[in-house]
Amino acid sequence: MKFQQGLYNWPPRCWNGRRNRRPGGGDQHGARVPDRASANLSDPNRARLAAALAARTPAAARFKDTVDQWVAGADLWGFESWDAALLGQLTGNVTYCTKAVADIESQVVAAEALIARNRAPAVASDSYLDIGDMIGGLALVYDWCNPQTTAVQRARWLKYADQAVWNVWHFASAKWGTATIPWTGWATD
Repeated sequence: MKFQQGLYNWPPRCWNGRRNRRPGGGDQHGARVPDRASANLSDPNRARLAAALAARTPAAARFKDTVDQWVAGADLWGFESWDAALLGQLTGNVTYCTKAVADIESQVVAAEALIARNRAPAVASDSYLDIGDMIGGLALVYDWCNPQTTAVQRARWLKYADQAVWNVWHFASAKWGTATIPWTGWATD
């Protein structure tokens, strides 16, 4: 269940236009992103969404109830762990980030197991079709739930994410582990 504008009237994609940037690092244009957990959640959006949660508007209530179901173990089609990370940012409740971090960690651990065998992880399937959702979700959880991760964990997540993104743009020489696993690169030009 994706909470897209119009579908549930809940706008979780309140990024403030800062895509493909690491906290503290720069993008291809040299822009710097602040080293703070809310780098991708602009203050006006934070205030608006927090107010909706506090007022328990119908959309905010549905969103929170859905996240609570996922945190409790429900298998919800299309649910993204960063939805829980967003709620953690808005409420200050670390339970949401704890679950989101565990979910991303399982993605990275599964990928590392395949990479160790020189095989492509799930992020590479179907010509990297889901890289935006998978690595984008990882980045949001990394950012919004940073205090609930360890330095070693963050380094592993970034290594995996960096390799996945590198492979998209270097399709002929894409690597996982020591294996070169090229793909068509059909959507990169």
